Amino acid sequence: MVNPCSQISTSDIERKSESNSKIIIHRLICIITILPLVVTVCLLPFTSSKVPLHYDALGNINRWGSKYELLLFPIVIIAFGYFIRTMINLSYRYLGKTKVEKILRTIIITISILAIILVDYNCLRFLYKVFSMGN
Repeated sequence: MVNPCSQISTSDIERKSESNSKIIIHRLICIITILPLVVTVCLLPFTSSKVPLHYDALGNINRWGSKYELLLFPIVIIAFGYFIRTMINLSYRYLGKTKVEKILRTIIITISILAIILVDYNCLRFLYKVFSMGN
């Protein structure tokens, strides 16, 4: 005779799968939000004390600043990543009961991760420009 308590329901499997995907997504977001800060801190000792911080539409430098101001962009990215993680947590809490809601949650997560990657790219591109110009 089969013990009904020992059987695993499909809802338990779905819940565990959702929990695993949630952990993976949060770790991915943590990695891609911390990456610009790590790169900036690693490059900071090699940059000059005065770096270009703003360019006009033609690419001319119109603002110079301290190299420590380069840390502002990664800090903003970390705050943005925290906001995205909060939005994804809310999507897990309130979406996912129907197939359409699961698709909507997947779209929200994908667009959020792509937005963080785009902001990371801009930060790293700016750091490259500053570093190549200063050295």
